[in-house]
Amino acid sequence: MTRIYNEITPLEENRLFFAKHTPDEPMDFPLHFHSDYEITLVRNVRGQRIVGNSVEAIDGKDLVLIGPDTVHGYKWDPGYRTGEVTVVQFSREFKSFQLIGKSELEPIFRMLSFLKSGICFSRQVTDCLEDRIIGLHELEGIRGVLSFLEILYELSVDVNGRSIGTIADDGRSPESGRINRILKYVEKNYMNDISLSDIGRVAGMSESAVCRYFRKQTAVRFSDYLNNFRIDKVIRQMLKSDDYISNICFECGFSNISNFNRAFRRRLGMSPREYRNKLRQSAIFNGEK
Repeated sequence: MTRIYNEITPLEENRLFFAKHTPDEPMDFPLHFHSDYEITLVRNVRGQRIVGNSVEAIDGKDLVLIGPDTVHGYKWDPGYRTGEVTVVQFSREFKSFQLIGKSELEPIFRMLSFLKSGICFSRQVTDCLEDRIIGLHELEGIRGVLSFLEILYELSVDVNGRSIGTIADDGRSPESGRINRILKYVEKNYMNDISLSDIGRVAGMSESAVCRYFRKQTAVRFSDYLNNFRIDKVIRQMLKSDDYISNICFECGFSNISNFNRAFRRRLGMSPREYRNKLRQSAIFNGEK
């Protein structure tokens, strides 16, 4: 079974962020997760990156934002014994800070509110921000705070950034108390039966109205969001456990194995068994059994 490590980050309680730049980082990051957000910039490398249920090849440079409690790791290809890595970590409570709720910083709040696993940012934004991200560890006091907020803002308005590891908002939807109540309800109850009438009661709307509202706010149908959320939980369990996939899917809220298989294939283009085998054969997992 693949080992996944629970990392305790060095972020201090009274600090806004922690930044570290390593020009010659060793080639492997074992699969791990932690309770904080993380911005990771890698340069001069070739290999694989895993974030949530996403396994992708990287070549040259790569910039991602990873959500709290999301499994992630890297494996450099042979010939790349080390890589240049910059990591910026900040608290999962960051989006609840009073300052972040102000209208000027709404794009940051929206990005973090709808983030579930990760975002891979465009090459244009990566090129623009890489020097500032690398230099963040050298800044102290208000200069560091301002630079950090500027970086987050530029990331939040990257129209070509793409979700990895899960579905995400398209960047156009305004955050609201109502949509947030729906998302929190799904997060707490995904393992149980959830009907549109349940969601309607949470939102204070009729079933038909809540369908239209959810799609307008998130650009996806509620049924797709719920299935994808459950699939993310299934994949997390598949990474940690050798239990039968059918058992895992039922534990994560699916009531029908055929519907689960169809939803999984529609989401990832392969069956759950094929995906588990792909993960186990990936270079990232070599030596981690």
